[in-house]
Amino acid sequence: MGGGLASFRYVTLDKPVYCGSQCVKVTEEIDANPSMAVSVETTLVDPNGNTTNQANRSLTATSGNEPFTEFLCLPANPDLGTWHVQTICYNSSYVQQDIKTVDFTVTDPCPPAGVPMLSQWGLIIFGCVLLIFGGFYIMKIGGSSV
Repeated sequence: MGGGLASFRYVTLDKPVYCGSQCVKVTEEIDANPSMAVSVETTLVDPNGNTTNQANRSLTATSGNEPFTEFLCLPANPDLGTWHVQTICYNSSYVQQDIKTVDFTVTDPCPPAGVPMLSQWGLIIFGCVLLIFGGFYIMKIGGSSV
């Protein structure tokens, strides 16, 4: 087995807000020396610091970049607030190589699927305002005499 260092290139979630019983899709990528054996621990942590779900994966680096996905489901009635996904990478001797934490929000009730979030509404409104003022500007230029 190869030695060396391993680290997370990134740890991302598929969305920023979840509700009870939904599964958090965690995409992770490990950078490691080829032939290096690593173990990755991916944990859901509630607002009180309690672990509610965990996945463990062992892999051997083959290309130096090792992407993978874990799905960790929330309990049916989770505590509301800011949760964390904590990821820890260990080498074959179980020595910690890297740790990453990503925050997300658990809310109730769930926002309806397909309904834009507040930041998306801001972009929609901004686009409409630009369209309206652009139309007025074009009409003003078209109606003016030179």
